[in-house]
This record gives sequence, C-alpha cells and structure tokens, in this order.
Amino acid sequence: MRPYLVFFSIAMLGFAFFQAYRPATSLPGSAGSPGGGRSRPRLVVWLAAGLAAFLLAFLLGSPAILGRGASDAVALSDLSRVADLSEAFNSGSGSPRLVLLLSPT
Repeated sequence: MRPYLVFFSIAMLGFAFFQAYRPATSLPGSAGSPGGGRSRPRLVVWLAAGLAAFLLAFLLGSPAILGRGASDAVALSDLSRVADLSEAFNSGSGSPRLVLLLSPT
C-alpha cells in the first residue's frame, strides 16, 4: 500500500471533519437551529472515516489474514504467444489464476 495515498486519505478526512465541525457563520437557514442542520454531513464524515479505518486495517492486516508473506509474491508474465499463455495457465492448476488482458484500442 502506498504511504502517500494513506496520508492523502487521512488529510482529506481531516479536512472533511474540519468542514463538518467548523463554527457556523451566517449561512442561510442556520439562524433557527443551533446545529445549523449539520447532523447529516457529520454522520457522512463519520461513516467515511469508519470505512477508511476498516479498509486500512484490512489492507495492512491482509498478509496475516490471508496467510501470505513476501515470499509468496506473484510476478506478472509477458506472454506473446497463445502457447505461452496455455502453458502458464495449465502449470498453475490447483491455485487461483488471474488473466489480465490489455488492449491498446
């Protein structure tokens, strides 16, 4: 997982919390209620923070959960012929296989 993406996510959540909890200024519709109608944005920010925390914990803990270590890393192969694809696919029987096809069009 890229550290700069984690930092960016935390920074954006911090900004969202700042926007949700900043003191109300003279906004239209905020004169009658003390909270200024901000309960829904605050709920959304808390839900987003909970989801981000769950995903971060899952992604950081996934090697332990899935039982995979750094030695189980899988390398991508550049296959130029159909026979190469067939051979690589058949050699991995008994384990999950993923075929990624990229097209320039």
